[in-house]
Amino acid sequence: MMTRADVERIVKEAREKSELPDLSQADLRGVDLNRMNLSNVNLRGAHLSRADLGQADLSGAYLSGADLRWANLNGVDLGGAHLRQTDLREADLHQVNLRWADLSEAYFRGAHLTGVDLSGAYLGRAYMRGADLSEANLSGANLTGADLTDAILPNGFDPNLVTYDKTTKWPWQKDKITEGERSE
Repeated sequence: MMTRADVERIVKEAREKSELPDLSQADLRGVDLNRMNLSNVNLRGAHLSRADLGQADLSGAYLSGADLRWANLNGVDLGGAHLRQTDLREADLHQVNLRWADLSEAYFRGAHLTGVDLSGAYLGRAYMRGADLSEANLSGANLTGADLTDAILPNGFDPNLVTYDKTTKWPWQKDKITEGERSE
């Protein structure tokens, strides 16, 4: 498992050579990366569950396929980041900047997204069941095929301000189960 010092060294050395820092597949479970500048870092497939990334700069970072379950992302800048198929279950994303981020097929079940900025973000086929999106900015977000069943949407949410299609599942839609299909 890597430490904060390992991450700082790898990032510093790569940037001195004008290279993209590569921490893909890194084991960073539970590591304190609070307030670090990890912008444009390759963290594809990294194991960041329970990591503390609070107030870090991850703008433009590559986090596709990363494991961020139960991670602290409070106040993180993820603007323009690539989070395709990222596992964000139960993650704390309060006040996070996710403007223009690619969150397609990301898994947000139970994530805390209060006050998050998702304006212009792509959330195609994202799994957001039970996610708390109260006070979130969804303006211009693409929710095509997203599953928002049981999600808490902001007061006054207007679906006309987002892109969606007939496969988008909304909190107000309930599965239609007839009496004969109900299993006891």
